[in-house]
Amino acid sequence: MNKCPFCGAYNVGPMNLPEGQHILLQTVNDDGNINIGAGYKVDLVACGSCKNMWLHSDGITAGKPEV
Repeated sequence: MNKCPFCGAYNVGPMNLPEGQHILLQTVNDDGNINIGAGYKVDLVACGSCKNMWLHSDGITAGKPEV
């Protein structure tokens, strides 16, 4: 992702995390039970101009997941 979706600046990049660490967007079912280990590995991306942050993953697809 090269352009900020908020301000349009090209001053964006992934946030640095400790070596070997990743962000997991966790899932939870309708009963409130957390599905440990299930979720999406995502990058936290930030804009150096407007200071907004967002999540990004090349592996996420739109729509309802297949069962």
